Amino acid sequence: MAVLKYLLPIATLLVGQAVALPTNFTTTALGGQYVNDIRQCPPLPKRTTPSSVKDLRPDDFKAIMALGDSITAGFAAEGLQLNPIENLFENRGLSFSMGGDRGAITLANMFKTYSSGLRGASTGDRIVSYCGGSFCPPGQYRDEDYFNAAQSGAKVENLDYEANWLIGRVKADRNINVQNDWKFLQVLIGANDMCGVCKDGKLTGDVYERQLRAVLEKIRTNLPRTVVNVMSIFKVSQVWDLTKNEFDCKVKRAIGLKFLCECAFPDGDTASGVAKRKVMDNYANEWNARLFKLVDEYRGKYDDFAVIADPAGANTPLTQYKEDFVSNLDCFHPATSAHQFMAKNLWNNLFLSSANKQQKWGTNMKPQIYCPTEADRIQVV
Repeated sequence: MAVLKYLLPIATLLVGQAVALPTNFTTTALGGQYVNDIRQCPPLPKRTTPSSVKDLRPDDFKAIMALGDSITAGFAAEGLQLNPIENLFENRGLSFSMGGDRGAITLANMFKTYSSGLRGASTGDRIVSYCGGSFCPPGQYRDEDYFNAAQSGAKVENLDYEANWLIGRVKADRNINVQNDWKFLQVLIGANDMCGVCKDGKLTGDVYERQLRAVLEKIRTNLPRTVVNVMSIFKVSQVWDLTKNEFDCKVKRAIGLKFLCECAFPDGDTASGVAKRKVMDNYANEWNARLFKLVDEYRGKYDDFAVIADPAGANTPLTQYKEDFVSNLDCFHPATSAHQFMAKNLWNNLFLSSANKQQKWGTNMKPQIYCPTEADRIQVV
């Protein structure tokens, strides 16, 4: 797509009014430096808080939030533990988007480098809690979750439950001015839906779009001044090909872990297994298409709310990585190294417009981190 398709609305759309933007505003090639540790980045000069969602830098955000499933909850990130109880832990402090543990390479900690008072990052480890489909009991959250509303087992339909809790939690925080503080919301959802779609197929494109739109509208009306970044869903089916020849994974699935993803693992490389994984991929493609459609609908529509999508997950073959991309606890959830990898790539893409975002993750598991300049903005076009 031509870059102009996305640049022109910046100057002409703000609920029907023209928008004046800084003369040094950048949207295309990143002009800053890349580092291995974001703490090596130079600080940004102080400025007054902007009033437009199109004029935001990392230091403008006061809160970071997330909706999602066990991936965002950090389940199994630290891998197999000697203490069997710890094998039931969510390592929320290491979550790619929301981890707030000291030294963790996460999106939250990158934002915090520029906004020291940032609220919301989850910390530490805790026993897993479950909310999936119609089974979503109350009392699942802990204080250390902060604004990480993700629940292990969650499906797209459970985002509404998560959003309700998140809105209440943010509004109850006396350090957050809900109306005036800028907030960043990361969303990743769909893996659990994908693992069951070969059986029920009820999450059609229309249903996915309707449910996601309803959640986005709930966030917009209750948490103004929010930027929502939705990560496109990767093809979970490919975890099979990534791990099928690993002895440890064969053993784990033989004793029952194959049911972690019923459409990807139980039937293996039989005709039935191949067909079921193809169904998973087809649905993933449809859901991602609907996600991009929603992003187009929101583009330039509001001055205090924006929805953007990171396209790389949808286009990246997981089979290009080594088996240690996934946790050695269950051969399914991302390992800590994968969380760090996703965090870096998501961060770098935030400063590129939709037309210029990285469309596919590379094979280097330790990409460098971009240092935004005074001219860079979180791209919402």
